[in-house]
Amino acid sequence: MPLIKPAFWHHNYGKVSIFWSLSFLLPFTLSKGFEITLHHLLHTLLLEYFPFIILLFSLYTISGGILLKGSLVGSPRVNLAILAIGSIFSGILLSDFFIGEKQDIFWHYAIVLTHENNHHMPFIQTLIIKSSVGLGVIIAALLYFYKTNLSKVLSDKLYPFYSISLNKWYVDELYHNVFVKPFFNLASFFWKKGDINLIDSYGPNGVSRLIYLFSRGLSIFQSGYLYHYAFAMLGGLVIILTWFIYY
Repeated sequence: MPLIKPAFWHHNYGKVSIFWSLSFLLPFTLSKGFEITLHHLLHTLLLEYFPFIILLFSLYTISGGILLKGSLVGSPRVNLAILAIGSIFSGILLSDFFIGEKQDIFWHYAIVLTHENNHHMPFIQTLIIKSSVGLGVIIAALLYFYKTNLSKVLSDKLYPFYSISLNKWYVDELYHNVFVKPFFNLASFFWKKGDINLIDSYGPNGVSRLIYLFSRGLSIFQSGYLYHYAFAMLGGLVIILTWFIYY
């Protein structure tokens, strides 16, 4: 939604977030009960959301005063070299967390890890995997370094397959049409009909309109003439005396 309707998201992101939160919390509360819902809500806030916000804050704080200067120009080779250096050092220094004794601490429940005895894969299966990786490296080097015009030729000759690959199997378009647009229309309906026409009309706007009409009625008596105030006091006195005499 921030990419599709940035103006709407900028002015209503709080309401949209509350809408989606309640869309999950209310049915979950009715299904599981209040105590379980509160437990999972606090667990998510304290152990997942707040640590993530603290991590972002620390990253922004640490990187805020760092300025890098250089003459490197972005290219496939430079980008690949930078990524390779980071991958190699992270793999060496953090291998114990990725695949070692501390993997349960690092992955937590993001990946289901089993500690049962694992059998070796068949030789032909490992051969296919390693051959595919080697063939991919050779094709990538051929297309990006040695025969740069070959990629253009292949994309023209195999345009349907190139189009599917370029658009990532049209997953984003499918997701947009199936999920984003219907939910956006639903949120827009609740915003216009529920928020503007119902809550705002009968809530703050309705109260302010009622106060305005009431103040206009009272302003009639605020004419500034002394005999108007005397008449109002006399009328009030008559009403009070009538009340005490007959009731």
